[in-house]
Amino acid sequence: MVDNGSMQVSLSSNFPALSPNDSSAPAPNVEHLSALIEEAIAAYSPVPPQASADSASMRQNLMQLLSWAHSLEQVAARTVERVQILGTGMRSVVVRVAYEPATEPAESLPTSIIVKRYRRKDSTVNAGGFGYLRERYGLEALNLQVPGLFPQLYGADPELRVLALEDV
Repeated sequence: MVDNGSMQVSLSSNFPALSPNDSSAPAPNVEHLSALIEEAIAAYSPVPPQASADSASMRQNLMQLLSWAHSLEQVAARTVERVQILGTGMRSVVVRVAYEPATEPAESLPTSIIVKRYRRKDSTVNAGGFGYLRERYGLEALNLQVPGLFPQLYGADPELRVLALEDV
């Protein structure tokens, strides 16, 4: 094969498909997360075309996102201190999750992450502008080519259509 100078990056992923049932981390405190979700919903003021967050399905989605994120290595099963809904658009739901500070020797763990869930079920198999595939593999490729310039991708789950990103 002739090198034409184009950038080629494998689409294989280094991120396991973590699920809320991952047994490597202790289960999150559901009552605590529910209270934080209610606070986040009460504080969220959507700007059109953003959707309201005050619905049973949004509460269920947020609980699923937080439970999944609890299993991430970068979270290290720390307690969630705050949940902030950043957006509830037609394409995705974006949430900032703040954690208790890490203790020794895990000082380098982030104090917060961004969790993003894509609404369209076909977004994990169709890159036609729906975001999940483009963002997942785009961030992975960009961080290989230009480390430190773009948010780190901490985890991804195609079944849930969710990404966990560095909060920059």
